[in-house]
Amino acid sequence: MLLVKRLENADIKPEENSSKVLAAVAYLPIGTLGVLLGITLYAIARDKYVKFHALQALLLQLTITLVVGALVLLGFLLYIPIFFVTFGTSNCIVIPLFLIFVILLIIINLYLIYLAYSGKAFLLPFIGKIALDHLS
Repeated sequence: MLLVKRLENADIKPEENSSKVLAAVAYLPIGTLGVLLGITLYAIARDKYVKFHALQALLLQLTITLVVGALVLLGFLLYIPIFFVTFGTSNCIVIPLFLIFVILLIIINLYLIYLAYSGKAFLLPFIGKIALDHLS
């Protein structure tokens, strides 16, 4: 998938099976719970593999939370004038687009959970490089 780039030469490998589980759990929740879980896993993990995935998942969840918050704010600001012009039919467009966005986020998170559980270190665009640099 174009979303991720594998780390072949990095020394980020799971030390034991529980490391894979913890790394996968880091990608599980979306939103505020994901941020809290990422911070907690990063703080308590001793394994470099878990720390990397926890930090990468934390940065991903922060980005998602900020983007969704900005979209909700923008949607609210644009919704009021559009609502009066379209007589409320704009809901027929906004709600399905939001549902598609949420479904895509769930699919992406499930894919990241699969990759982390399979013991592979991978870089997400922009975020992965930050997490890798912070670990070094």
